[in-house]
Amino acid sequence: MLELKGVTKHFRKQIAVEDVRLCILEHEFLVILGKSGAGKTTLLRIMAGLQAADSGSVWMNACDVTRQPPAERKIAYVTQEYALYPQLTVHGNLVAALNPLRLPKAEIVRRIAEVNAWFQIESLAARLPSQLSGGQAQRVAFAKAVVRQPSLLLVDEPLSQLDCELRGELRRLLQTLNQRFSTTTVMVTHDPVDALSLADRIAVMEEGHLVQIGTPDDVYRSPESPSVAGLL
Repeated sequence: MLELKGVTKHFRKQIAVEDVRLCILEHEFLVILGKSGAGKTTLLRIMAGLQAADSGSVWMNACDVTRQPPAERKIAYVTQEYALYPQLTVHGNLVAALNPLRLPKAEIVRRIAEVNAWFQIESLAARLPSQLSGGQAQRVAFAKAVVRQPSLLLVDEPLSQLDCELRGELRRLLQTLNQRFSTTTVMVTHDPVDALSLADRIAVMEEGHLVQIGTPDDVYRSPESPSVAGLL
């Protein structure tokens, strides 16, 4: 589905990402785990086309998309800042996400009804983002991304600003998101609980390098370094 070939990015003399080689399978839920400053978000932004790599290439479905604009990659990107249009209602945000696709009206209605039910936001349709709680805003942000039916969903620290109960609720939704909407998901987090409970595979980053990748059980039970063991 997605392959990174020797991706490297430096900011001045500081290494952000160094020679990362990674294959992500279709419908996989991959979690990139690491401490703050490990290069996780930079790598995610390179996947999305929002950040240019200094060297290396990004491939989607066997096509080189390294220089392809983000809008042409059929990718959705969700951040912890939610990225909702403040002047539009929840319903308006969902419609705005679909407008570029030029879908028939009936398909727009069907898709919005589907994500409203899935993320349990039907009652929020007339509210503005400023009238939402953090958990509600994060659900709407996911709905806005998923309603476009992207091939790849990139998610940056989606649960970090939520309390424990809301984290658990959203985690349960994310666990079945790939199967329900036929997406491939890559999530960045510093939280080992999120990684261990959500991932099909975990990719551990440290100081810009990919230091271990494997199933949650493999990474947890057989860490390849003391730093990976400490992180988990």
